[in-house]
Amino acid sequence: MKHIKAQMLLFTSMAIFLSCLLGNLVSTATFSQLYLEELYRSYESQSRQILQSVDQKVQSVENSIQLILTGEGIMNSLTQTDFSHPDGQVFNTYRVTDWVMQSFQKQFPQFVGLLFCNSSGSCYFYNYYNPDLDIVEEFFDPEYVQEISRTDRFNWEGIYPIQNRIARENAYIVTHAFVDYQDLRSLGVALILLEEDVFSSIYQPIVDTSGARVYLFDETGAPVETYGEEELNELAESLSGAAPSPGEIIQTKDGGSLLTVTSSAETGWTLCLKIPLDILTDSMRQLILLNSMTSLLIMLLFGLFQIRYISRITNDIVRVADAMRVVEENHFSLRLHTDRQDEIGLIYTGFNVMAENLGKYFQKAVEEEKSRNRAEIRAMFYQIKPHFLYNTLASIRMYAMKQGCREIVDMLGTLNRLLRNTINIRDHFISLEEELQNLRDYIKICNVRYNEQIRFTLSIPEELMGCAIPNMILQPIVENAIEHGVSGNIASGGPAACIDILAFRRESTLFLQVRDNGAGMTDMELAAVMRPPAEPEKDGHIGLHNIDSRLKILYGDEYGVQVESVKGQYTCVTLKVPQRDGLTEGGKKGAESTDCR
Repeated sequence: MKHIKAQMLLFTSMAIFLSCLLGNLVSTATFSQLYLEELYRSYESQSRQILQSVDQKVQSVENSIQLILTGEGIMNSLTQTDFSHPDGQVFNTYRVTDWVMQSFQKQFPQFVGLLFCNSSGSCYFYNYYNPDLDIVEEFFDPEYVQEISRTDRFNWEGIYPIQNRIARENAYIVTHAFVDYQDLRSLGVALILLEEDVFSSIYQPIVDTSGARVYLFDETGAPVETYGEEELNELAESLSGAAPSPGEIIQTKDGGSLLTVTSSAETGWTLCLKIPLDILTDSMRQLILLNSMTSLLIMLLFGLFQIRYISRITNDIVRVADAMRVVEENHFSLRLHTDRQDEIGLIYTGFNVMAENLGKYFQKAVEEEKSRNRAEIRAMFYQIKPHFLYNTLASIRMYAMKQGCREIVDMLGTLNRLLRNTINIRDHFISLEEELQNLRDYIKICNVRYNEQIRFTLSIPEELMGCAIPNMILQPIVENAIEHGVSGNIASGGPAACIDILAFRRESTLFLQVRDNGAGMTDMELAAVMRPPAEPEKDGHIGLHNIDSRLKILYGDEYGVQVESVKGQYTCVTLKVPQRDGLTEGGKKGAESTDCR
């Protein structure tokens, strides 16, 4: 008890530490999960925003170029002018077309130049002063022109080194074939030159902050920027089976990266955002560290407060424990005083009440012990009376023997043995064989009284003789059968009086039956017999209710007395007890035995 303070401090500290540790683990896991989910949603949102910006830029370029070049005046000038022979027509075409291109460039600053080659092989140049066409001649190849003329779509070819003196060294090239759909005649091919960061300027912020890699594919699945072949093969393998429908977004993990794939419902383009998981785990690790440090600080502050509070409580408990050791030495006058009104104050008050009551109980116990000693002395004196009765019966029996009265000698011997067995009851349980021996003595005396007019039969299997049953449990039932059953038959000269005593067992239950052919009982009389008596039984008479209560107290409610009776015919009383055998010292049942000897 003297170490309770240290124990409580230790256990409380451990509880605080484990609680905070568990709370930190749970909160960290929950926070990490929520953080990742929010991060994933953030990347989904950014992917949509990037793709929307790409869509707007693509549609802006395509619609503007389509609108500018398909104007009747511009298209006719570009397709019918021979730019290889400068003349007034060439000058006029350049003047009109350049003015339109300059207006478009003001609206779309990332537009840097235009090349248009008509069907006769003559080319118009805007902001393209590279005298060599080697870099872009592949886009004027007849096979390429024929291929792109089959569709009305713009072809976003990617970044090429155009080495233009006015435009930047690199430009993003978009091609489009113009066709006269009346006669399916090719009118020419336009090469639109855009700044090389036309798309990267959109997604560069997320690349800088998260180290992401962005991939763009057109509606045919072709990349719209320059990527390494091995890189594209790895991406295709990672995205196998992940093909979002237009407007849908899919997220998947591949090795050490998070892939967010979304498809545009407007242009049919697809964007793939590839973010290294290391970036995610690093940021999450920093948040976990911050969370752990905060939890540690809270745990430290709470632990200091708890230690101070527990010290206050344990000091009061130790004081109560010291006072209890004083009370153990029978100093019941000790009292504790405190001004506290909480549970500790109640403990102090309870201790004072306990000490006062213990003093009273101790004094009372002393007085009762004195009274008990006096009662034992009186009991020893009263033991002389049964011995006097036995000695008197023995003297009468000796006198009758001298007079030659054998019947009286036999009856007195039976009575003397029956009295010894009923008065000197030391054992609560005896064997069925011993109980039947007492019953035989009682029956023998009763037959003397009724001049052998009652026929008794015992039907007890030999294997049940060793079963343990409560002492003197059958005699009261046989007595009731004689007094209230067959005695009327004898008095009225009716049929011969018979009392049958049987014993049998079913599984682990022993049944004892006493059956007579006497007066019997109605249902109302039977119910009255089984009811508790309003007053104590007179003359030591033991009723069926008392026997039933005794068995239920000993064995439980499933055991007891069952009575079956028909008025004017018979009464059968059945005792139901658990089957036990063997007796321990002091008359107790053998607890481990289940079979009779």
